[in-house]
Amino acid sequence: MKKRDGFLTEAQLRAELDRCIYCEEKPCQEACPADCSPADFIMAARVGAKSDFRRSAALIQGANPLGWVCGVVCPDYFCMQACSRRLFDRPIEIRPCKPR
Repeated sequence: MKKRDGFLTEAQLRAELDRCIYCEEKPCQEACPADCSPADFIMAARVGAKSDFRRSAALIQGANPLGWVCGVVCPDYFCMQACSRRLFDRPIEIRPCKPR
């Protein structure tokens, strides 16, 4: 299995993308200081095609012109602490799911 950016294998990435339950309230977005919506970019990338990752990146850039920079320096614990999945098992690993 090939690693993606040194974080997750393709299978691990697929599993993380599939774990997102796309909450109606989006607590991950509410917790983000930059008002980014991890649920939206995860849903955009869920199929896993290159065009899906481009669409995912476009969603981030559309909401925040400095989205790439914010994604690199983001501590990601705000959204992960707010993730609804933490109530069931563990929060989504959001950083490796971000388009690169």
